[in-house]
Amino acid sequence: MKALLALYLFYFTTQCLADSLSVIEQGIHNEELNSTYGRIIKTSHRYCVGLEVVVIERVTLLDFYYSSYLYTPLFFDLFISGHNIKVIKGDFPMSSMIIDKIEQKKFLSIEITRPTFSYDWVFSCHLGPKVTNYDRNHIYELPFEQGKSFKVTQGYGDGRSHHAGQYYAVDWDLIEGTPVLAARDGVVIATRDDITLEGKPKDRWDSEYNYVYLLHKDGSVARYIHLKPGSIVVRVGETVLTGQKLSRSGNTGNSSGPHLHFDVKIPGQDVYFKFPYRINAWVNSIGVPLRFNTAKGVIKKIRKGQVHTRP
Repeated sequence: MKALLALYLFYFTTQCLADSLSVIEQGIHNEELNSTYGRIIKTSHRYCVGLEVVVIERVTLLDFYYSSYLYTPLFFDLFISGHNIKVIKGDFPMSSMIIDKIEQKKFLSIEITRPTFSYDWVFSCHLGPKVTNYDRNHIYELPFEQGKSFKVTQGYGDGRSHHAGQYYAVDWDLIEGTPVLAARDGVVIATRDDITLEGKPKDRWDSEYNYVYLLHKDGSVARYIHLKPGSIVVRVGETVLTGQKLSRSGNTGNSSGPHLHFDVKIPGQDVYFKFPYRINAWVNSIGVPLRFNTAKGVIKKIRKGQVHTRP
């Protein structure tokens, strides 16, 4: 008899953690489990985004553990099929769970009911919740200091890079070292500021830049990209307010000159990738049009050559 189990986890992970496999294995070698279900036969693990799932297989028991690596919203699907197995721990379906500073947790136990058994498991995940209530009318502040004016070097659909998922991105002509401010309240979910490479590196340029990513309350994520090395002043998990300093502008990564790349993404179903976390997977997520508050009023269409002042 085949059993199909579906587990749905939507959760917020916290700071990057040490390798969970070794942590799990330290905690499962105990006499009680060994005497009841037999010794450990093998372990297996798979990664997706900032999540690791580990299966510990004993003679008559399968234990499933998860560990989080990132502070970021994540939607996770797990499917298990097989015969001569039955669930002894775990409720299905699980619609949501909050993970807060957890290195490893057992979430499912399956008993092997006969010596001849088989099972298979697959899982998939994507960044972010399934966003259904994105606030398209939200008015963003310009991501620089009040009273300052900067030119748009690439706007909606401009140039060689602002297309598809990046169609609604905006490049601001900020000279290197210009303070970069939060355009909207949010929680810091990812940062990097150790990249010194500048100007069109040939390999993996999408992931080789400095950045700050902010999660908004509606599930969208703002990306502040090409930041100056060593200039980030916020930390992962921190809540920031509109106008709060995040970093300074730079020229890191695939950049023709100092500027700030800013866009807002809605995590998409197509954002599937394995650990280690590659921030460039967000390129394939859904970009959204923005409304900015400027000295001339609220603007909706951002085009190359425009100059805007933050009131």
